[in-house]
Amino acid sequence: MLRSSWRQGRTQCPTLSSTNYPDAAGHAVLYTAMMKNAQEFERQFILAVDERVEKSGLTHSNFGRKVFGEVSGERLWRKCRDVKNPRKISFAESYAMATLLGIDYPSFVWQVGQRVLQEDVVGVKQ
Repeated sequence: MLRSSWRQGRTQCPTLSSTNYPDAAGHAVLYTAMMKNAQEFERQFILAVDERVEKSGLTHSNFGRKVFGEVSGERLWRKCRDVKNPRKISFAESYAMATLLGIDYPSFVWQVGQRVLQEDVVGVKQ
């Protein structure tokens, strides 16, 4: 049961501990694997968009300005493609990228998901 206290300013809820949930350790492992896959999905999404930008004939600078805005669009798109410390993208930004490239967003997300699954199963980086 969730209780909120105006004095404490936060919600009290049960924690994932071995006393409350006997399989909490399994959940932690599952969560770690899901986060790894989520990061891999985002990396593959940016790689797929990068490929489509090059095929479309747009320059990366123009693409960045159209998605992220005129002021800092180039820099933000370059940061998204940074290998060591990439910038995270929002759903709205990913939707804007797909729309700008003329790609059906749900189909594109499915294709990227298949790339991640194939990489995870085969263990080969594309």
